[in-house]
Amino acid sequence: SHLDNCKSGTSRWRIFEQQDQESTSSSSWAHSKILENTISADAAEGGCADGFALYEYVNREERRKHVLISSCFGGMCIVDLASGEVVSRMWTTREQGGCKISNVAVGKEYAFLTGSCGILTLPLTGSGRQSEDTEASLHTEL
Repeated sequence: SHLDNCKSGTSRWRIFEQQDQESTSSSSWAHSKILENTISADAAEGGCADGFALYEYVNREERRKHVLISSCFGGMCIVDLASGEVVSRMWTTREQGGCKISNVAVGKEYAFLTGSCGILTLPLTGSGRQSEDTEASLHTEL
């Protein structure tokens, strides 16, 4: 069963930061913070914060940004690591039998999501191209 404090509708990410090589700890990673996003459990069929990928890009103001592209309750979330906020959510489980996202991988041009409905491809730019290799192609701009 899930943790007692893990409520339906909650997605949680534990953030770790790499320590200096001079650290006396046996690990070079230290727990930094917990990011949590809670929505009404009635908003979707379910899903968990499971698979994720770290994505780095340069925004329109030419600043380097780091986000998590992650499975989350209700579908896929983009989490801004600087603010600790979910800045975008793609709903995939609002209807009975919707797609629960499990894993996320990021390539040069696309993010690939796997889940209960197969593979979804998301272009990382607003190109609007559709993949011919999958049944469903969803489009967004990061």
